[in-house]
Amino acid sequence: MNVYLVEDDIQLSELMSLWLEAENIESDCFTTGKSILDALNTSKCDLIVLDWNLPDMQGDDLLISIRDKIGWDTPIIFVTGRTEKDDIVSALEKGANDYMTKPVDRKEWVARVRLQLRQKIQQGEFERKVIKLENIEINTDTHTITVSNRNIDITPKEFEVAFQLFKNIGKVVSRKDLMKNIWGYSSEINTRTVDTHISRVKRKLELTPDKKWNLSSIYNYGYRLEIAK
Repeated sequence: MNVYLVEDDIQLSELMSLWLEAENIESDCFTTGKSILDALNTSKCDLIVLDWNLPDMQGDDLLISIRDKIGWDTPIIFVTGRTEKDDIVSALEKGANDYMTKPVDRKEWVARVRLQLRQKIQQGEFERKVIKLENIEINTDTHTITVSNRNIDITPKEFEVAFQLFKNIGKVVSRKDLMKNIWGYSSEINTRTVDTHISRVKRKLELTPDKKWNLSSIYNYGYRLEIAK
């Protein structure tokens, strides 16, 4: 496993690199947005740790550029001094998998890195590029969804919610698992956020009985998506 650390604080970057080395995880350090984008032209990594305030660009802009370049298979964790909820939600909506604020606690940070790496391995074992059920097609390569051959305007987090529901078709998916798999247990995310995203996905994908879908809420636990009989 190899992690790319994008951090202009060289001392912190070197410290995080040492923490990873102690866990037998390799890492490469970058101090600018341009340097990481150049590296991604010719090499791959398993996870990216991204600072917000970089010398040449803002982290949220860099996040979008990285996703455009390499897609969605590589998890990204923001580690930054920004603590405003709007910044955190914006980063998560634009494609970050997790978000931590400085100062960084070693045990928590390593645990979050390991969680993302583990989920990447598990997801890679499961994923197909195209999942097609009834009138809905989910493309995990392009992160697009079509309903009856019509492209749906959907955010990155809404896509992940839909993917989790369809991956577990017929099974109950707990709010706890949705929070863990999509938001990484961020302290700024609560069950209301999960419910809001579920509601948007239900509306956009027309997951209603008249469209041959049942998306039911399991009281105080989670959700189950089924094909209506």
